[in-house]
Amino acid sequence: MAVKGIKETEKVAVGAIRTALQTWLAPQLSDISQRLTHVEARLDGIDRRLDGIDHRLDGIDKRLDGMDRRIDAVPKQMEEGFRSLRSEFEARIDAVRADIRRLDNIAELRERMASVEAKLAQRN
Repeated sequence: MAVKGIKETEKVAVGAIRTALQTWLAPQLSDISQRLTHVEARLDGIDRRLDGIDHRLDGIDKRLDGMDRRIDAVPKQMEEGFRSLRSEFEARIDAVRADIRRLDNIAELRERMASVEAKLAQRN
């Protein structure tokens, strides 16, 4: 497409300048392209590492959730444990009280037998 006001010789000069710039900048552009490729590769490596870290953090998060549930269950388990211990303790105390009552009854029976024996001995 022809630009108004530009002569044919100017067009040639502009083309020559463009070619010269491309030739002069080609090594720098190639170096920049290589550097960008290297940076992209490093960024890909960083992305993979970050994905691995995310995966590990998800695992840690799940473990912490599990620990939270177990910790939340501890008071209820302790309450049930204490209730069970209390019931067992009360049952043992009741058994001891029953044994004491039996011993008291035996002692009372012995006293009565001794009294009866003494009365019988006085009569004979």
